[in-house]
Amino acid sequence: MLKNVLKELSEIRVFSLPLIAKNLNISESLVEEFIEQLYRMKYIVEDEGCSASEVKCGCCSYKSMCTSTSVKTISITEKGKRLLESLK
Repeated sequence: MLKNVLKELSEIRVFSLPLIAKNLNISESLVEEFIEQLYRMKYIVEDEGCSASEVKCGCCSYKSMCTSTSVKTISITEKGKRLLESLK
């Protein structure tokens, strides 16, 4: 099941616990546990990205309402990619 969660992560465009749970027919809490295991096993990493306050584009009409909340993304490591390749 851990491999299935990693495969789902590689195929979805936006990280969504409910979507992964639905696609694999398991609970969201179980998906969370598998995600934590994937982190610990170094198959995925979390990237904090940069905060909106670090980006000085000034081209958006909503710039005065921008938040400084950073965007987090999940990336599959080379180790994770090798595991996915082995599944093919």
